[in-house]
Amino acid sequence: MDYCDKKDDELIFINQLYIIESYQLLGKYQQALEYAFMALQSCTDTSKFVAWHLQNIALTYNYMNKTDSMTFYFNKSLDLSIKNKDTACISFCYEHLGLSCSNRGLLNEAKNFYEKALEIDSASGDILKCAYDYYRLGENVTQKDSLTTNDFYTAKYYFIKALNIFDFEAMELRYAIANQNAYIVRNGEKILLKGDAMPVGRYYAEKEHFQTLSTPLQHGDTVYMFSDGIQDQFGGEAGNERKFMRKNLINLLASNFTLPMSEQMSKLNEAITAWRGNRAQIDDMTLVGIRVA
Repeated sequence: MDYCDKKDDELIFINQLYIIESYQLLGKYQQALEYAFMALQSCTDTSKFVAWHLQNIALTYNYMNKTDSMTFYFNKSLDLSIKNKDTACISFCYEHLGLSCSNRGLLNEAKNFYEKALEIDSASGDILKCAYDYYRLGENVTQKDSLTTNDFYTAKYYFIKALNIFDFEAMELRYAIANQNAYIVRNGEKILLKGDAMPVGRYYAEKEHFQTLSTPLQHGDTVYMFSDGIQDQFGGEAGNERKFMRKNLINLLASNFTLPMSEQMSKLNEAITAWRGNRAQIDDMTLVGIRVA
C-alpha cells in the first residue's frame, strides 16, 4: 500500500518520524534503520517526503558512526531535494554534511557546506536557521589547531551575526519564536512577544517555516528570552507540588528589571532554588536578558 498517496500523508510522516526518533533516543539504531527503510518503501517515487526519509536514514547511520553510509544517503536526499526545489530539505542536508566534515576535521569542506546552507536560509528569510548557520561557521573556525588573530576576528564576526537580531541603529528587534514567548519589560510594563506555536523539530514541510517578526525598541527596554525549563520546574510546598509557571517568572523579572543584570541573575537563582527545594531539576534552565542602553 502506498501510504504517502493518502490524504493524510503528512500526518503519517510525522508519526513515522516520531517512531524513528524514539528508537534513536533509546539507542536502538538498527530498529530505527529498519523502520526508516520501511517508511521509505511505503512512499511513491513522487512523494515529497522521500527526501526526508532519506535524511532519517542518513541521521541514523550518523548515530551508528557509519560515516560513509551517512554521507551517501545525505547526498541522495540532497540531489532529490534540489530536483524538487525543497529549500528546507536542501538546507538540512548542507548543515549535516557540514557537521560530518567538521567532526572529521575537514574544516574547509565544512565551511563550504555551512555557507551553502546560509545562502538557502537567507533567501528564505528564516532567521532562526541563519543564526544556526552563523553559529556553525563560527564554531568551525574555533576548531583549528591554532588560531591566528584573523581567525579570532572571523569567529567573532560569525558569532555576532548569529545574535544579530538586535538592530540598535534602527532600534528594532527581529525575532522568531518556537513554541514559546518572549517579553520586553518597558518602564515596568510587560510586553508579550508571540511566535509560532510549533517546536523547532517541525522542519519537515516547506510551509512550516517560522515567521520572521519585528518590534520597535526603546532605550531602557529589557528583553527577556527563555526556554521552558524554569516555568515548568516543579516545586512549592510538600504535598502541593506545582509548576513555577510563566506568569510567576515574568512577574519576577518585571519586579527586578531596574537592577543591574548580575543582580537580576542572583535574584532569579535564589527564587528558583528556593522554589525547587530538594527536588530534581527536570529540564535545562536557559534565560537571556538584554538591556537596550
